[in-house]
Amino acid sequence: MTPQLLDSHTEIATTGHGMFGFYDEEGTYPEPPPRHGDEWHTTSSGAVHIYPACQHTAPVIRFEHWDRLPPHDVYDKLDLPEVAATLPFEINGEGSLGLMAVAAGADPGVFEIPPGRYHLQLLGYRRSLAVAKEHDLQARNADDEEWEQAQGIELYVARFWSAPAEPITEPQTPTDTATDRHIDIVHAWARNQGIPIDDNTNDAWEAAHATDIRAWYEGQGIPINEFGRIPGHMVDKYVTEVYLAGGQE
Repeated sequence: MTPQLLDSHTEIATTGHGMFGFYDEEGTYPEPPPRHGDEWHTTSSGAVHIYPACQHTAPVIRFEHWDRLPPHDVYDKLDLPEVAATLPFEINGEGSLGLMAVAAGADPGVFEIPPGRYHLQLLGYRRSLAVAKEHDLQARNADDEEWEQAQGIELYVARFWSAPAEPITEPQTPTDTATDRHIDIVHAWARNQGIPIDDNTNDAWEAAHATDIRAWYEGQGIPINEFGRIPGHMVDKYVTEVYLAGGQE
């Protein structure tokens, strides 16, 4: 049978501190873990945080509820996603999703979907195009009308379809063992350097070791991404396979 779209809704997302998200309204779930490196999303069983590529133009999110796995080209076969993830999601509240952003508050009742266990396919479109547009608007000191017209270039689609009743295995998150070890090492280094342990400690450690990390990363034959950032999981790998091996704990 052809997959059927049961319901959908599109909304401009308000961002705060470079993120926005959606959550199971009135549901019980752990908070998604903090972002690590250049991750574009973090998740828990009942909430998703998304980190758009743009800082000033508002993204759009489209929620879709399907009766089964949707076709890959259902949104636009000529507009392929730049990022994608499929993960479990559980709605154990009243059957409603809300939008939220740090320091921007919550917008409840955005999308109605029955309680249950779901597969969630999260797709991000036109991120690089949105960044280029934002840079152009800034360079030309564009007026408010042009900025308003640029809203929604960066698009996210959240597709839900029912999952079997068996327990859902949570996706790997930055709270895995390697990252926990990384945090312990960074904090030990900070104490030795007399540096305060706070939200900036990891950035300070990476800055102090940037030359060595970049040399090791490029030695793997992997190009640096368009933002000049090394993925967080690769920094973890450097810590556990190179930094510790050099006796620098």
